[in-house]
Amino acid sequence: MKKILFSALALLFFTSCSRHGIIKSYAYSRKSVAGTVRADDNGRQINSGITIQHLLFIETDSSKGLPEWNTAWVDQKPYSIRPVKINDRNQVIGKTMDGHEVNP
Repeated sequence: MKKILFSALALLFFTSCSRHGIIKSYAYSRKSVAGTVRADDNGRQINSGITIQHLLFIETDSSKGLPEWNTAWVDQKPYSIRPVKINDRNQVIGKTMDGHEVNP
């Protein structure tokens, strides 16, 4: 049953991607840790000092038009999206877990 459900979801996802012209997609997250974390008057940390940046690369088919995204949800929290067009095919968009650079 799980295999059938997974296959159905995968088929639905790939059908949706082809309809919107999505060819390739990559997702990366980057964590930065602050050197000194701000504290209140009682010595408790104001925030964790960890900044998480989510980077998404999506290659689309220009003949199908550009998809319009306004919001992305991560851990049930909404985030605004800032699309950036990449013209240089040699631009590094991220690194894999084993350190290899990923180009569009």
